[in-house]
Amino acid sequence: MRIRKNGFTLIEIMVVIGIVAFLLAIALANYHSHYLRVLDQTTSSAVASDFEFASLNAKQGGLVQNIQFRLENDALEIVNAKGFVVKSTVISPSVQIGVSGFQSGSPPVHGSAICVFPTGAWLSFSPNGSISSQKTAMIAIATAADWRVIFILPTGAVVGPTRKNILAHAAPNNVPGFGGQPSGQSVSVSLLDNLQPATSDANTMSLIQKIKNSWGL
Repeated sequence: MRIRKNGFTLIEIMVVIGIVAFLLAIALANYHSHYLRVLDQTTSSAVASDFEFASLNAKQGGLVQNIQFRLENDALEIVNAKGFVVKSTVISPSVQIGVSGFQSGSPPVHGSAICVFPTGAWLSFSPNGSISSQKTAMIAIATAADWRVIFILPTGAVVGPTRKNILAHAAPNNVPGFGGQPSGQSVSVSLLDNLQPATSDANTMSLIQKIKNSWGL
């Protein structure tokens, strides 16, 4: 009778290593996907909070508050009419942002030659808290694992972040500050079709298609 010595063969060790490596790869993939979903949620909440802050700050201080993205460091900035950066939020390189319904041209702030969006778009809150464009604006925020949208209504009210097509599925009067606008469906489609990249590595077309597919457009 042959007695096996204590220990494992090389093949057995390699099999165990292979199994552990496979399980580790799955765990890392799941963790990364979870991280991106959380990152999208926290970034969208922070951006929505910044817009609410800009509207409130405009009303309390009586100064126009301009919203701009600095492409060189992917940061969202609130700049008042005197050219001072009131608040700055750095956007992770893993986050893709698109904007629609913003004004064209350089913002009326000191140092307005800075790069804002590729299209030169910007948005500002007036001293009464309303937005400069007088039309509904939208911010789309996405990672490879998730996405959300934020609507900024003409009154300056911030709706979202959400993955739902609020403007299409709610009557205009049911959305704060949305009275007198065209139908929610047409506004949503128009905002999506005119979405422009706000961050330097944004793949806007893929983001538009993700949202349209999810909303059934």
